[in-house]
Amino acid sequence: MGQTILADTISAKAPAGERVEILTVHSAKGRQWRFVAVVGLQEGGWPNLKARGSLLGSERLVEILSGRTNQSELEFTLGTNTALLDDERRLFHVALTRAEQRLLITAVDSEDEQPSQFFNEIVEEPDRPVFAEVARSLTLPALISRLRQLAEARQTAESSGVDASIFAPNLLSELARAGVRAADPANWWGLLPLSDERPLAPQGQPIRVSPSSVDAFEKCQLRWLLERHGGTSGEIGAQAIGTAIHSVVAKLAQQPELSKADLSEEIDRIWPSLDVGTGWSARRERNRVEEMLEKFMVWHRQNSRSLVGTEESFEFELDRALVRGSIDRLEITSDGAYVVVDLKTGSTPLTVEDGSNTAQLQLYQLAVIAGAVEKAGASASSAGAELLYVGNSAKKATVRSQAPIDLELVSARLMEAAEGMSGNKFEAIENELCRNCNVRSSCPLMLDGRSVIQP
Repeated sequence: MGQTILADTISAKAPAGERVEILTVHSAKGRQWRFVAVVGLQEGGWPNLKARGSLLGSERLVEILSGRTNQSELEFTLGTNTALLDDERRLFHVALTRAEQRLLITAVDSEDEQPSQFFNEIVEEPDRPVFAEVARSLTLPALISRLRQLAEARQTAESSGVDASIFAPNLLSELARAGVRAADPANWWGLLPLSDERPLAPQGQPIRVSPSSVDAFEKCQLRWLLERHGGTSGEIGAQAIGTAIHSVVAKLAQQPELSKADLSEEIDRIWPSLDVGTGWSARRERNRVEEMLEKFMVWHRQNSRSLVGTEESFEFELDRALVRGSIDRLEITSDGAYVVVDLKTGSTPLTVEDGSNTAQLQLYQLAVIAGAVEKAGASASSAGAELLYVGNSAKKATVRSQAPIDLELVSARLMEAAEGMSGNKFEAIENELCRNCNVRSSCPLMLDGRSVIQP
């Protein structure tokens, strides 16, 4: 049973022939207009090649189980992207053919955005204008931004002998005197002096260094600084799981007879206290933990070295560096030399080259040689170190080995990093970890952090 209630409206209505319709391409099929505007033809927006489908990929499972495909995942992904591009191109053709008399296509070309590949295909005709300068908005922030650009251009031009605008600095000065804070150089973040020029560690004061921090400092000094002083997202489920696995497998030092089932029971006991969510996601994480334990136990049974201790803490000094850390597993070879094994539960192992040169393992070896590890004694020798990855997708644990260190080279590396950590200037260095950085919004190299250096 339905009911329609008529009501008046006070909103203005345009005559049927004098209105603008805002539609998706799908809803425009089969219709025509005298004038059509296709706006925002930007790369990443159109064509939109983001994967469609369900969260769990049920459509892919259907294809596999029905026997209609024997493609690898890479072949499937490439085929899917090709099909998506074809669909997007057909939609684009539909949009272009809705106009009876005039068609307008717009795109923005800037530092942050680029025109779509479809746009570049359309404007290839030489007699058609490509881009037009868009006037800045008539707002005070836009005016000040432009004046700052002109002032900077003038400074650059003066140094090269080229004539440039001379009114920008004067106008900025007038605006600042009129009370416009954004026009006053005293409020320009990128030009402000350092709030405190003192070093983090004054001369003569020890510099606290953890083995893992040296690698982080060498990759990006700014990220190391900000994360050390609170710029992290806090402990998440993956970190909690890693801590739990470390504590469980450490029990093998006191109880070598423990089986994989015993370790699994211990995980079940502490699982409710871990912040891993609920439902299917928690079950998936629990299954991952089971796989990690299985890979670790297989490696442990095949390992020919003897286990000396787990979670062995150490501390030693070298010049101003005060190094503190904890070794996951300390093992000894048949020749009486020690090997440090660091257990990793992350999903992405270091490359073989990076693993062989990581400062974390080098400092572990240095601690053994320096006599800082109690169970290794005062005159121990190192036979190398290993990173043991159990959280990646490989069927077996992945090992990254490091040869015995050159004591002089590693000592120099440590002292150089420690001196850098004690300074008052820290360089932002772009690297492969930038896209997952917790402090992107404070980094002048990233678009997210551009406000650090611009108004």
